[in-house]
Amino acid sequence: MKIKVLKKILCFVLATVIAMSVTLIASAESATPYDLTSATKRSAISMLDDGVVALVSAFNTTDTSVVQVDITQSLEKHAYFWTWDNVGGYSFKSVLDCVSNFTNYRTGLASGTYRVRSEFTAYLDDGRSETVVVYSNELTI
Repeated sequence: MKIKVLKKILCFVLATVIAMSVTLIASAESATPYDLTSATKRSAISMLDDGVVALVSAFNTTDTSVVQVDITQSLEKHAYFWTWDNVGGYSFKSVLDCVSNFTNYRTGLASGTYRVRSEFTAYLDDGRSETVVVYSNELTI
């Protein structure tokens, strides 16, 4: 008797989960976000002279409906395995003429492996927006 009740409960739970996943997929597909794949997004880190590290985030598009791009730039240091720690961040807002470059410089970094995390949020003239994250190459100091 208990096994039949457990089977019914399990079937109900599975049916509910499947129904919810179908609903979530349908609602996600009905949204029409802006597609940032046509834009060029770049994130880079490089060592300059005298121990100065350059952090670069760049956004370029030919789409004239993009009216603003917010860039959030974070310097991350490799911690262990596949994890990274945020060791500093910057943000930049621009009203575009289709190109937005954002460069910061750091000195006195401890030895380790670093990368730049660049988060680009593009705003369109019709009120839509999309956010994309791009990671740079890794730099070992």
